[in-house]
Amino acid sequence: MSDEPNLSEVVRTQDRHETKISFIEQHYVSEKVFLAMLGPISDRVLALEQADTSKTAGNRNWLLGLAQTVVGVALGVIAGILMKGGH
Repeated sequence: MSDEPNLSEVVRTQDRHETKISFIEQHYVSEKVFLAMLGPISDRVLALEQADTSKTAGNRNWLLGLAQTVVGVALGVIAGILMKGGH
């Protein structure tokens, strides 16, 4: 009979287990909510990064086109001057 716990020990053990279970549930639910929200957040960040990359690439292409035009005009002017100077 001495091996059996008394009522107060049972109550303390149950309270301790309920506290641990409550703690685990709180953290588990928070983790589940976080993981559920993580997917859409990651998708949105990826979409923003791709949009930014697309915009940057568009700006880079525009600047390269402008540089090509300026170089083309400059070479045309130089070629014109050389042609007139050669005659």
